[in-house]
Amino acid sequence: MGDKILIVDGVQSERTALSQMLQETYGILEADNGESAVKLIEEHINELSVILLKLMIPKLNGIRVLEILNEKKWSGKVPVLVIDGAGASGMEDKCLDLGTMGFLGLPLEQKAVTRQVKNAIRVFQRHALLEQKLEQQAKTMKRQYQLLQKQTEELNRSRTEIIDILGTVVEFSNVGNNDHIKRVKAFTEILAEEMKHMFPDCGLTDLKVQMIASASALHDIGKIAIPDEILQKPTKVSE
Repeated sequence: MGDKILIVDGVQSERTALSQMLQETYGILEADNGESAVKLIEEHINELSVILLKLMIPKLNGIRVLEILNEKKWSGKVPVLVIDGAGASGMEDKCLDLGTMGFLGLPLEQKAVTRQVKNAIRVFQRHALLEQKLEQQAKTMKRQYQLLQKQTEELNRSRTEIIDILGTVVEFSNVGNNDHIKRVKAFTEILAEEMKHMFPDCGLTDLKVQMIASASALHDIGKIAIPDEILQKPTKVSE
């Protein structure tokens, strides 16, 4: 947001009056019709503090100018005050719907005009600052969520690896390979998946199905504590 004001009014005397009220504080740009106004807005959008817009102007009326501001997303960069209150022309609601921040009632008085212009700029700047902070917070939260998601995925992989290692240790000490573990996990996942669809009341989710399948690798975990000479004994185990 800059330090210039665009006055859009088809009446020269009214433009001059507004210019004299505000020129000590702001740089002044003037347009006597809607087409000129749109061109000046496009050229100076980053320099404008506020637009003072008359509705009844030649070529493009004020409502159309407001619509173009919205179409080109300029309305989020500069506030607009409508000259003569719009209530007199029955377009107040339409102006507000198109993003107008307020109205300058006729006859124009310097004190009132100066106050409304300053208030519009201050409110707009605060709103823009708040939106910027919210956008920054949203980006921060998104980054934190992505980091948390990545950490969760890494923890899940680590957990699965640990479980698989423990299951493999048991299996190797017992039969010397881990094919059994792989088959048990595969069958368990198939069964859990079928249960999820057949018995929805069980509350099984995709995550729970994966957790159950992963945990199935530990179904023989107790064998770790049993000596190999017992587990691998070719004859009957004694009392």
